[in-house]
Amino acid sequence: MTKPFFKLHAAALAALLCAAGTAQAKTWVLSTGETNATYRNAVYDAFAAASGGGANVVDGRAQLAAGNNTPLALPADVDVIAVGMLGPHEPARVDEVLALLANPPRDLTVVFFSDGAAANNTAPKPLSSGEIANKKILDAMNVQLGLGGGEALGINYVGLGGRYYLNTNSPFAQGFPESLGGGDYDAYTNVPGAYALYMAGNNGNTKPAMPGATDKVEAYGLFAPRAATQNQKTCVFAFGDISPFSGGAASPQITGLTQRIMHMATDPNGACQSKTVATPDLVPTVTPLSLSMGAAGAVQVQVSNNGLTPNINGQIVIDLPAGLEVPASATLPPGCTRNSAARVTCTVPIIPNGTPLSLPIPVQATAITAPGVQISAAISGNTGELAPQQVNNTTMAPVAVTAAPAPVAVPTLDIWGLGALAALLGTAGLHRQRPGKRNG
Repeated sequence: MTKPFFKLHAAALAALLCAAGTAQAKTWVLSTGETNATYRNAVYDAFAAASGGGANVVDGRAQLAAGNNTPLALPADVDVIAVGMLGPHEPARVDEVLALLANPPRDLTVVFFSDGAAANNTAPKPLSSGEIANKKILDAMNVQLGLGGGEALGINYVGLGGRYYLNTNSPFAQGFPESLGGGDYDAYTNVPGAYALYMAGNNGNTKPAMPGATDKVEAYGLFAPRAATQNQKTCVFAFGDISPFSGGAASPQITGLTQRIMHMATDPNGACQSKTVATPDLVPTVTPLSLSMGAAGAVQVQVSNNGLTPNINGQIVIDLPAGLEVPASATLPPGCTRNSAARVTCTVPIIPNGTPLSLPIPVQATAITAPGVQISAAISGNTGELAPQQVNNTTMAPVAVTAAPAPVAVPTLDIWGLGALAALLGTAGLHRQRPGKRNG
């Protein structure tokens, strides 16, 4: 947890800071039908205010309640869905919300406040309705973020109430309340630091150490921009509890929280619209190459980081096809090793966003290449990238080694040419007049 802070790229930070004020958008507020309506009303009122007034809200209170058999239908003009769950829910209705998260008909932002751990905080224990919903939300997030196996998000069902501090290292922290107070909650586990918006609580209610972008932590609230999701359309906020709304819609923490969420969701420069992921995203490129037989040249390899945070480390392997070799005497870029005539491995240093690494690899054309052969470059190792950002770690580029140009013939004088030249010289001699001699 002592890794250097990771911050927004300057341009992205400027974008997040612009356009102050309350954004207006059509918001669909969905909730369960708990006996005490305090929470669902607070969620509705807070998002109505943050959306610019009641005219910009579609009232879906109690539409997720247990026993509601009416299927949900996404209103045509809604682009934000706010979900509050306290009390029994109808599984089919919650599944319909998650189906919209997975396959939205247009860009959507989905915000979850799902009731966390019940009063019985000993394990094992029966899961509450909200905890069952939280597990479904996490499963959907794992699919959208492409996380599985050891990278998958998890859930801890025995979180105790307290204070939950903003992850000030998050590239999305700007403008959010410094902390949230709430009751018992579900903690999201194994969350990449870049997507942990609010940290999990602790026994002393003290501010925890802030994580690095690639650290895995427990979080009370997480955020994933649509650039990070598989469908590239859904922006997701998920909080492990609804209890921050116990103080009502007008409480400063709820006012600040919902207004910031709406800004990120609806402003053209908000974080939901960002095309850049928060975690490292290394992308190699190779420039196509054409050489003639026997000629020397260089394979131009470049590694860019398209994510907001620097990578940890890694390596790139460059493989050459038959007909192209790295000479044994070649001077390679720093950090590169000649494994063989056809392979070079280079260490990938820390690469911030916007400062690509260039690797010119000297080569010699040794044979005419077959049609369609390519140079390949592949990044591997512990780069700090999440699984979805590893899909673009390999690239290929065409290469062609052609026959050397035929030598240009130098004209020569054959025997007939020499005879013609002699005749011309003789004719010229007959016409030459000797000095001092006159005719006649």
